[in-house]
Amino acid sequence: MASVMKRPRLAAVETLPGYRLCMTFIDGNVMELDMTPLFEESPGLVPLRDPAIFAGA
Repeated sequence: MASVMKRPRLAAVETLPGYRLCMTFIDGNVMELDMTPLFEESPGLVPLRDPAIFAGA
């Protein structure tokens, strides 16, 4: 029988300087994600380039 992979579930997300996110998952794993490359790929994210808007997202 094929194994079923569960989706990771977030417990918390914190905005960091430099358009980064710190994501904490329910299993305790922590991952940091740099959002900068996504701004160039996704025009809909352009408003998040404003640091005040990003910090409140």
